[in-house]
This record gives sequence, structure tokens and C-alpha cells, in this order.
Amino acid sequence: MVKDYIHQGCIQDLVRWVGLPRSSYYYKSHPGPRGKVATTQTIKHGVLVSNALVPQDIKGVISDPYNAYGYDMVNDELRLLGYDINRKKTYRLMNE
Repeated sequence: MVKDYIHQGCIQDLVRWVGLPRSSYYYKSHPGPRGKVATTQTIKHGVLVSNALVPQDIKGVISDPYNAYGYDMVNDELRLLGYDINRKKTYRLMNE
């Protein structure tokens, strides 16, 4: 509707008249989903290993019967095992 009357005034006055925020007028949607695609490999001792092997080590870390590790503690243990891994990736792999 604003584009029909663009020749009669400035954008600021027109969107105020319509009751539309200026940010909504200038908004352009992004194509596709936002964010990056999850990686399929992790670095362990400087070598790339598949993400399919990491949950095995996670199960080894949390296998004790009285263990109450969250993903932060599991991430610390994985780093001690030689993984160069982010806590968000640890969280995602634990959910899987």
C-alpha cells in the first residue's frame, strides 16, 4: 500500500500514516533456513574423525552409575581425551 503513494511523500510519513514500523517496510526475507550446516567431523589429536565415533566416547565418559554429568562437564572430559570440540556440538551429539 505504501508503494502506491510513494510519489506523494517520504517513506517515514507514509509508514506512520499506515501504522507500519519502518523496519517492517524495509525488511527483506532471507532465502532458506538460517544458520550453518552442522559439521560431520571432529578434530581429535589434530586428526579429523567422524562424528559417529564421538558418542562412543561420550558413553564412556558418562557410563558410571552415579554420574550426573551435563554437557559442559562431558565437553571438559572430551577435551581431556584430546578432542577439539565446542560445547554446542557436544550438546547436539548428546541429544542424538
